[in-house]
Amino acid sequence: MQHYQRFGFARNAKPGTRQEQRSAGSADLNTLGQREKILELKSDIMAELSNIEQLIVDVMQSMGATKETSIKTADDIAKKCSRPKGLVTNSLITLTQKGLIKRVAREKVAGYYIVQK
Repeated sequence: MQHYQRFGFARNAKPGTRQEQRSAGSADLNTLGQREKILELKSDIMAELSNIEQLIVDVMQSMGATKETSIKTADDIAKKCSRPKGLVTNSLITLTQKGLIKRVAREKVAGYYIVQK
């Protein structure tokens, strides 16, 4: 069995195949009512933070990392909140994906600042 067959993809989509069913289902999501529901669910997910994520946001606010000109590194944040650097880095990545903080790539070390709260 080829990998494209195992996951339900066919080389040439034929009527009644899984690939055709997937594309038909995605067209239904573009209706206005369902799109609004999806956006509401995304905003609810963004509002929910774990304890470590909330701690990191609070520490970043206390450090003044609220603008692009005053960014802080993961090391700075980890030292201030007394948590392991790996835990802080993973939480920073999650917060970046949620859109609450912004990552700025610099020469050697990336910096982070709060976009919104």
